[in-house]
Amino acid sequence: ITYYLRNNIVTAFVLCLISSVLCNTLYWLCFIVFRGIDSAGYIYLRYYLLSVVCTVVFTPLYYHIIRKLSERIKNEHRTFTF
Repeated sequence: ITYYLRNNIVTAFVLCLISSVLCNTLYWLCFIVFRGIDSAGYIYLRYYLLSVVCTVVFTPLYYHIIRKLSERIKNEHRTFTF
């Protein structure tokens, strides 16, 4: 895990993609398919898959914001001593 799940943009991108697809697909299955709603495939492609794409597109922006914030917090705590 230490080797493969490094804190970098590629890992963040892949984990975001996998978790978004899994979460949206399970939600779609439970609330659209199992309820018997017509045109479930169209709904998946139009709304749920589009949601995955939008989430993954903004992942690099969120990653860099959180990374900078994390580094700033680490540096502030590093200079504080008892």
